[in-house]
Amino acid sequence: MGTAYDLIIIGGGGAGLSAAWYALEGGLKKIIVFESTKKTGGFSAMAGGFIYAVETEQLKKKGGGPTVTQALKDHLNFHHYDFIEPGLLRHWLEETKNTIKWMEDMGYPFILTNMGTGASHLIENSTGVNYFWTFLTPLMEKLKERGVEIVTTTTVLGIEKDKKGRAAGVTAVKENGKDEQFQVSGKNILIATGGFMSREDLMDKYFATYYNKKALFPRLKNRGNGIEVALSAGAKVNPVCTLIKENGRHGEAGTVFVNSEGCRYQDESLWHNNYSANALLRQPGMTGYAIYSSEVLKSLANQPFNPLGTGDKKAAQEPPKPADDEMPMMRDKNIRCKTVGEMAKFIGCKVEVLQKTVDDYNSYCKDGIDREMGKDAKYLKPLSGPWMVAEIKPMYVDTIGPVNTDEDLRVLDNERNVIPGLYAAGTIVGGWVGHDYMQFGSALSWAMTSGRIAGMTIGKDYKVKN
Repeated sequence: MGTAYDLIIIGGGGAGLSAAWYALEGGLKKIIVFESTKKTGGFSAMAGGFIYAVETEQLKKKGGGPTVTQALKDHLNFHHYDFIEPGLLRHWLEETKNTIKWMEDMGYPFILTNMGTGASHLIENSTGVNYFWTFLTPLMEKLKERGVEIVTTTTVLGIEKDKKGRAAGVTAVKENGKDEQFQVSGKNILIATGGFMSREDLMDKYFATYYNKKALFPRLKNRGNGIEVALSAGAKVNPVCTLIKENGRHGEAGTVFVNSEGCRYQDESLWHNNYSANALLRQPGMTGYAIYSSEVLKSLANQPFNPLGTGDKKAAQEPPKPADDEMPMMRDKNIRCKTVGEMAKFIGCKVEVLQKTVDDYNSYCKDGIDREMGKDAKYLKPLSGPWMVAEIKPMYVDTIGPVNTDEDLRVLDNERNVIPGLYAAGTIVGGWVGHDYMQFGSALSWAMTSGRIAGMTIGKDYKVKN
């Protein structure tokens, strides 16, 4: 298989690129990155730049936020310890603050946002959606300047092992019209292939309860074959994966969500996490409608990040457009209404049902008690007209798992022994979340942080071996 690379990275997304950077810092010199699409960045490039992190300088200035131990306990309790690896979870949480610091040292300062539970950090000046490529593209260029080879439109099909059971190379195919297979040898191999949303067979297998082909979500033209690649090396995989899903970017605590019958269906203050998507997927036609009062629209325009769009004051009137045809985003259907009758016509529900919903909600606001959903009183804002009504559709964002690793991202076999020379990072790895997604900004946080951890581990192991 020719001269061996110090490291072969499978996948050029956030995890793969950050791993390459830290592997270089750890002393590895000959590194190659294989990316199956035309561009590096993967799903991470589509992110807005929200990174969940604890014990950061930003949180300390604000009053502290959760400690690593508190966050660990919260995560373990949320996931009921189901398919969670506490050591891996803690290592991620411990390193999140260093991910923020690394990026800030690279020239990308962060601010705290109004999203999630208060530990979500956003790159300053981010548009909030489809922005993280502004970090990953320069990172890729810096890696190339440091000698890292980046090969696109090339898919790794499997991993080869030597007689001692160590990962020793890969079989790949270059999509150049000939689709000829070739082999490359490597002393270390990192699987950072990301999710498998482009694979309908795997979506049906792992997410039969939630997955519906009619639900809207952005797709990358990847093969989603990370699981097969891991299995080719004898990796242990979990029987379950986690689906990251959203309600289509709509929400604000003072908003009211109704279904196609004109009835509320959730506590709207939870709009920013999987709770909202879970509730939405149970509604008729997997469709909901967000009702924004005039006061809520005014408050949204002045927030650091506007859930309706890009964070500037025009966002409430003009949602962002996709950057290119490879990363399509949802097109919002919305209408301005002066009467409840106009809202009911747009939604397709009975006027009297919607009127009762509005009247009941306004009574909750007056009394300070949400007797229907229990929303915190501080989020109860009257539904005063005129209103804007926006259709909500579920949006699948990414998949997580199911490859097993130790807490330092070394891949494990079915007996939970480390497979020498084989590592994994990014959303192909399971064990840091359970059946559902928890904290806003965790996916990007995990991609970048797990890449850093894997790169550091590879560097440490490389020094020991050499």
